[in-house]
Amino acid sequence: MAQLLPGSPPQLIRFIRKRIIQRQKLLTDFISPLPLMDLPGLMFDDIETVGCSPLQHFCGCSKESLLPMLFSLDIDELRQACKAGDPIEMV
Repeated sequence: MAQLLPGSPPQLIRFIRKRIIQRQKLLTDFISPLPLMDLPGLMFDDIETVGCSPLQHFCGCSKESLLPMLFSLDIDELRQACKAGDPIEMV
């Protein structure tokens, strides 16, 4: 994740995206896994890591909130999705 500091020029994020695209092959060419903290140095020559925070995915859904949404779907749509192994997106 890259975050611009206050006062950074807006074109900087475009530069960061372009650099990542240009150098992403570097990341996939490594046979041995590198520590995550070493990866930004491979992408940018003049980078300073100012912090590291764990990331976690969280879903606040519960069975009680999911069931009414499932019941609102058409039964034929559910059967067809289950047969085909297709995911059903609920927002």
